[in-house]
Amino acid sequence: MTKLLRNNASASTQGIVFQFLVALEYCFKMNKGDKIYIERFGDITVESEENPSLQIEVKKRKDAITNYSECIWNTIYNWMQPGFDINKYQNLLLITTQSISSSSQWYKWHSLNLEDRLKSLNQLLSKKARAKLSDELNEKINYIQSKLTDKLKIQLVKKIEIIFLAPNFEDWMVRNYPYLNIVPEIQQSNFVYELYGFITLGSQKSDGWEISCEDFVNEKKVIAESLMENTRIFPKIEKTVIDETKFEDKLFVKKILEIEYDEVVPQAIQDYVDSLSYIAELGKTRHKMAEIKKYAQDIKREHDTMYRKAKRNCSEDVIKSSQDFYDEYETSLVQPFSNYNNTPREFRGGITHSLADENQISWHLKNGVDKV
Repeated sequence: MTKLLRNNASASTQGIVFQFLVALEYCFKMNKGDKIYIERFGDITVESEENPSLQIEVKKRKDAITNYSECIWNTIYNWMQPGFDINKYQNLLLITTQSISSSSQWYKWHSLNLEDRLKSLNQLLSKKARAKLSDELNEKINYIQSKLTDKLKIQLVKKIEIIFLAPNFEDWMVRNYPYLNIVPEIQQSNFVYELYGFITLGSQKSDGWEISCEDFVNEKKVIAESLMENTRIFPKIEKTVIDETKFEDKLFVKKILEIEYDEVVPQAIQDYVDSLSYIAELGKTRHKMAEIKKYAQDIKREHDTMYRKAKRNCSEDVIKSSQDFYDEYETSLVQPFSNYNNTPREFRGGITHSLADENQISWHLKNGVDKV
């Protein structure tokens, strides 16, 4: 993901990239009916039908935040403009990449109560405290002070929050993993690149644009399906501890016990469970589900061919020959699934046991599928 923010990119370009990644993060958090408005140079507004709205200003800077950092006062200045209604928003967020000086009044802002926030803001607004500031910054703070009625000041200190995010995109990926795991891990970076491209499309047409939750969800679905169709690496699944007693009545287990091969039952159960997990991951598109059904048909055909051959060569010791057949099948070459590079043996094995559970195949070389 670091290719989104190259070291040799200009500071302004890096800031825009950071803003859009913050916007993408809030797109993930949208609920039905929500909309996000993005302005090309820093503002993000989240409007919600069910929850209070958010106003977010994004800054990417290297200098540490002090009492009179321009990024904070410029942001407050923007919020004091006549066209900005502070009452519409639950929070006024400043998201910045800056560190913060421990001597700054903003250092413990998030933990201050209302009274202490008001006290801190009044100290910062006092002309004595800002005697050495530039004329330009003093002019902006004077403007802010002229607009701040007691009521509005309380509203401001209640709502203003400063969020510090290091511009580390590996951390961004970790933080947003719950939203990314709808695609295989190998494709998650591509998923972000594609979504990033989608939310920045509006910047080519205007300085401000809207993304609705419905549009974002639809685009996310299209991108995810496309990436899953084209991935060549099998998804990872979590192995869970299995209570084998819960599978005692499964037909595929009975078919193995029919050939008195108790020792392979635990692995068969594990493969069966794993294959269900794989199918849950792979089968997120109708196309892949169709491929899984076709793969199961191919497995049955392969099994039936090997079964007929083993049955022709079956010795008088049917149980031993049936066990040999089971092992021969288990160790045979696994057909690749779809366009994936390495099809796990347990995926093929689990689907085989599913076929047995549906009474479509058998391991016993004499009884066949109708005798269990």
